[in-house]
Amino acid sequence: MKTLKSKIFTGVTVFILLFGVFFMVKAKEKTNSPSAPTLVKASTWHFTGTDQSQIYNASYWQSGVSSNPDCSDDAETLPCTFTVTDATISNTTQLVSYLNTKYPSNPNAVASNADSRKPEM
Repeated sequence: MKTLKSKIFTGVTVFILLFGVFFMVKAKEKTNSPSAPTLVKASTWHFTGTDQSQIYNASYWQSGVSSNPDCSDDAETLPCTFTVTDATISNTTQLVSYLNTKYPSNPNAVASNADSRKPEM
């Protein structure tokens, strides 16, 4: 009888250990699974100024797509519509700071990297 109780106790102990190992492996697999890519929300801005000297001035930028009929893909000197993929940019001051960091004192670079451009007036 003592041997039978010992074998049952050993069997239950092995079963509990295997059960625990199974769930530990499942938990480890779950933490190693690739996560979904983080989606970055782009923001679009349009330039309302008429001169290159106004590009780094926040009061000449507005959120949204421009309805200006002069906007085109031609190589003009002013940006018309500019899309930014940095999700932290939510106002014109942050946009100008971004442009100043990415294209310091280079309004031609801002214009050439814009989605569309317009001529100086």
